[in-house]
Amino acid sequence: MNQDAQTLNSGDLPARREEYMPRSGSLGEANHRFHSEYERAMERTKVRLGTEFPVILIVDGKLVTHWRGTREETTLIPAVYHKLKAVAHQVVSTYMRGERLKEKELSRTDRAALLEQHAILENSLDELQGPGFEEICVPETKLLLQASLDLLYQALSAGRISTEMLKEWARSVGPSLRQITERPAAAVLDKLHAHMESLRPRFSCEEWQDLHVVVTGSRQARAGEVTYQYFSRLFGECPGVGASKEDKIIFVEGSPTEEQMLSAVAQHLMNGELGEAFYSDRFALQRDVLAEAAASHLDRLFSPQH
Repeated sequence: MNQDAQTLNSGDLPARREEYMPRSGSLGEANHRFHSEYERAMERTKVRLGTEFPVILIVDGKLVTHWRGTREETTLIPAVYHKLKAVAHQVVSTYMRGERLKEKELSRTDRAALLEQHAILENSLDELQGPGFEEICVPETKLLLQASLDLLYQALSAGRISTEMLKEWARSVGPSLRQITERPAAAVLDKLHAHMESLRPRFSCEEWQDLHVVVTGSRQARAGEVTYQYFSRLFGECPGVGASKEDKIIFVEGSPTEEQMLSAVAQHLMNGELGEAFYSDRFALQRDVLAEAAASHLDRLFSPQH
């Protein structure tokens, strides 16, 4: 590297040349400079988050607000959510155990495991009648636990679990399993709405306009995620495919740290600026830059004349 290049790179973030192709020659150097400049711009943008740009993070069952140089945190997931999730997990666990043991004679070890699970289900059903469980002691939860007990009793009596028995049982409890999701969904949304109603008057019009929200979750739960739905309604933002239409709301898959979530906001803002600068479309870089060219070429590849 010549002296000019060394001067240009002074103060850059640590070089990670080995990650990008090409790695050598003038094009390799140009590519490395691009990534260095991009990361420096990201850091400059990130510094503005929580000051110029308010940010709300939905992470680990909490709502975290970064704004005016401060960090505020509130618990979002109420206890009823976790209790009902535990009931649902027992039902699904019963099915998975049955799936593993179906169409074979139950061994002594199998029977012991089923008896142990039967005892846990009985204890759970008893607990529903006690203090602290009034919120979830509803017909659907009792039905689900009792149905799981009935399946285990039937399997133990017959000495086996048939495929048909398991299939019929799962279909019979499916509606109740779906019904118990209504209560935790409402509990989360009510708490979130109350918090946002108290928070909104504290924002200036400009701060509300600049506010961004990051929601996290698994890949399969992305579609229809509860808090994402809420903020979509709040901001009037219609989700697109992947990140293609994300504006004020950003979805990050997995279990990122707060720092990684803030980096996602910085990248979102940066890519919006670049898309606007080059294509007059701030959403242009929220999809594969090769998308339009690929679609045109695929039309040619799959045309009847090809």
